[in-house]
Amino acid sequence: MTTRHERENDAAGLRPGYSKLSAAGFWVLAFLACVVPNELALQDAAMPDLRFAGFFGTLAAVALIFALFGWLRPRLALVLTAAVVSIMLLVRFAFYGLAEFSGFGFTNDVFIHLEVESFRVAWEQYQGMILSLLAMLVLLVGIVTLLARRMARPSRLGSLAIAIPAAIVAVSCHQAMPEWMLAESAYVWYQPKRLDMPEDEQQRWRESGLVNVDLIRKADMTAELPAHPRNLILLYIESGGLPVIDSPQYPDLMPNLAALVRRHSLVPSIHASSYITIEGIVNSQCGTLFPFERDSESLTGLDGAAEEMPCLGDVLHEAGYRQSYLGGAGLSFAGKGNFLRAHGYDKRVGLREWAEQGLYQRPGTWGVSDADLFEQSLIELAALRQSGHPFNLTLLTIGTHLPGFSYAECAPYGSGDERFLNALHCSDQLIRRWLDRLESEGYMKDSLVVITGDHNVFPNPEMQRLFGKEAIADRRLPFIVLGDGAKVSSELDGAGVDLAPTILDLLEIRHDAQFALGRSLLRATSRRDYFVSRYIDIFKNSPVNPDDGPCSSIGAPSPPLNICDKNSLLTLLRIQNAAFSRPGVQLQCDRAERTRVIIPHSIEQPMHVLVDGIDQALRFSWLDRTLRESRPGFYMIAFDPRGKLLKRAFYPDIEDEAESAAPIWSDGVRAILAIWRSGDPSRRPPSWFDASGDAIPATAKLYAGPDKPALPLARSETGNGSEFVLDRETCTHLIAPAG
Repeated sequence: MTTRHERENDAAGLRPGYSKLSAAGFWVLAFLACVVPNELALQDAAMPDLRFAGFFGTLAAVALIFALFGWLRPRLALVLTAAVVSIMLLVRFAFYGLAEFSGFGFTNDVFIHLEVESFRVAWEQYQGMILSLLAMLVLLVGIVTLLARRMARPSRLGSLAIAIPAAIVAVSCHQAMPEWMLAESAYVWYQPKRLDMPEDEQQRWRESGLVNVDLIRKADMTAELPAHPRNLILLYIESGGLPVIDSPQYPDLMPNLAALVRRHSLVPSIHASSYITIEGIVNSQCGTLFPFERDSESLTGLDGAAEEMPCLGDVLHEAGYRQSYLGGAGLSFAGKGNFLRAHGYDKRVGLREWAEQGLYQRPGTWGVSDADLFEQSLIELAALRQSGHPFNLTLLTIGTHLPGFSYAECAPYGSGDERFLNALHCSDQLIRRWLDRLESEGYMKDSLVVITGDHNVFPNPEMQRLFGKEAIADRRLPFIVLGDGAKVSSELDGAGVDLAPTILDLLEIRHDAQFALGRSLLRATSRRDYFVSRYIDIFKNSPVNPDDGPCSSIGAPSPPLNICDKNSLLTLLRIQNAAFSRPGVQLQCDRAERTRVIIPHSIEQPMHVLVDGIDQALRFSWLDRTLRESRPGFYMIAFDPRGKLLKRAFYPDIEDEAESAAPIWSDGVRAILAIWRSGDPSRRPPSWFDASGDAIPATAKLYAGPDKPALPLARSETGNGSEFVLDRETCTHLIAPAG
C-alpha cells in the first residue's frame, strides 16, 4: 500500500528511485550556484569579514527551500523552489556585477542610475558578461527544475527539524545576504526623509563654523563683473583622481597632467566631495552636498530641485556670462541637462545633440569620443568669443569612464595590454594637445582654465589590481589653474565643494551668493581641516567614519562628527535643498488663464505648456531622456483634486505608440491635461483621444475622469499657431477650492 506522500510524489512526477542521488546533486548544485557569486562579491566589495556569514547564511537559505518540500504540495513546492532559486541567483549575480564594476553593492547609487540609459550603456559595454550570466542563470534554473522533479520529498517532521535551525542561522547571518542588502537599501531609499529641524539645532550649526545655515535665494543675489572680466574654461576629467594621474607604479602614464599638477596647482589637492559623476558636478558647482535620495533629489530628472539655490552658473549668468556645456554622454543621464539648464547654462550639448549634428559615438566606445569633444570645444569657443560677452565653457570627458576608452588619435601605454591604462594615457595626450590649441589660438590670454576631476576611480577589483587599495582609497582630486591670472596659489586644504566660490574669486566676480559648505581657497577661513561627504569624511587629511559615540545636543558640533551630528548635518543640507527647490506646480482657478498651451504651426518652433505660468514643455521625458519641446506626439499632465501637478507622460507619434497610450489614471489623479501635437497636418490623433477620426495638427483637452467626456480648452488662432487657455469655470469644475 502506498502512502499519501508517495501518491503525491508520483502524481507530481517525483521519482523515489532517484531520491538519494538526485537530492544530493540538486541541493549541492543549488547551494554552489547561490554561494559562489555572493562570496566573490563580498570579497570585491571589501566585505571579506562577511564571507563566513555569507557561506552559512546561504546554506541555511537553501535548507529552508528544501524544507518547503515537506510542507507544500509537490507541484507548488516545485514552482516555488524554481522561483526562489531564480530570484536568489538573479540578485546574487547583480550583486556580483555591481561589486565588479564599482566596488560597492546595493547603495543609493544603484537607485540613482536605475534608468534606461544605464541599462543601454551596460549592455553595450558588458554584453558578453551579461549574456554569460543570463545563460548560466537559465541553465541553472533548468537543471534545478529537472533535478527537483526527480527528488522525493522529505517528511513534514524532517522538514520541521531542518527549518527551525536553518531559520535561526539565516536570521543570524542576514547582513551577509545580498537579498537582505537589497531590501534594506530599497527600504532606506523609499523611506520618507526628514525635512524639519528645530531652531536650537540649527543654531548649533550656525555656531559650528562648518556650514552656512542661512543662504539667500538666487533671485535675491547680485553679481558684477570686474573692470576687465576673464572667461572661464572648466574641464572635469572623468575619474580624474590624483592617484591615477601621478601613479608611481606607472611612469609616464599621464606625464602632461602630472607636470601640470606639480607646476600649476592652486592647492596641492582637493578632497573629493563626490562618488559619482553627477554628484561631482552638482556638489562642486553649488558648494554643498546634494541629498542623493528619493523624494529629496534622485537627479533622474532634476525637476525643480534646488533651482533657486545659487550655484556657479547662476552667479556667472547674473554677471553677464554666456555659458555652454559640452559632454560626450547623454544630457538626460542622471539629470545633468536639467541641472545645467536650471543653473544658468545657455547651451547644453550631449550625445543626442551631437547625433543631430551628425557626430556619433565610435564603435566599441560609449558616447562621443574625447577627441571629438575637444575638437568641437574649439568650435564652440570661437562662437562664444564672437558673442562679445565673457563666457564659461564647461567640459566633461568620458574616455576614462570604466572600463576605459582609447581612440585612434592616441598612442597606447607601454605594450597596450591594459585597457584602462591606455584610456588614461590617451586622455593625457588629448588634453595636452587641447591646451596647446588654446594657447596657440589666444584663449590663455583672456581666459582662466581650471582642470579638476569629478571623482576618483571606483574601488572595484580591477582598479585595486592596477593601483592598489591604498591609492584607490585616496580620493584627492587636482585643482589646476592655467591662463590669465593663474599665478596664484593657496596653502589651504580644500574639497570639491570649494570649487565654485574659489573660481568666482579667481575671476574677481563681486557677488553676495553664499554656499552651504564651499569656501574660497583664496580666503583664510576657519575649519579648513574637516570635509564631509555622503560616506567617509576627511579630518586633518585622514579619512574618518562617523563613530557611534554618545550624542549630545549641547554646544556646537565639532569634528570629527559622531553619527548623530553627521545625520543632523545631512538633514540640514536636505532641508536647504528642499527650501531652494521650485515649489510644486498647482492649478489656480482664480488665475486659470495662466494655464495655457501654445503650439506653433511649424514643428521646428518650440511648444509651451504653461501651468500657472510655469512652462512644463522642457520637463517631459521619454525613455528617461529629457524631451525637446518641439517633438510631435501625445503629452499628458495629471493633477490631484487640489490641482497639484502629480506626473507627466509623453508618447511619441511613431509606430502607433501614441495610439497605444492611455490616460495616466491612478490613485490620487483627479484631472488630466492632454495635448496632441502632430508633425504631419494629415495625421489623426489617437482614436481614444478624438473619436471623430479627423486630422488635427494640434489640440488640448481636460479630462475629469476615466469615464467622463473631455472638456476642450478655449482655442484661439494666431498667425504663428494655436493657443489653448483654461477658463475659470472649467477649472472650478475639475479642481476643489483650496482651504
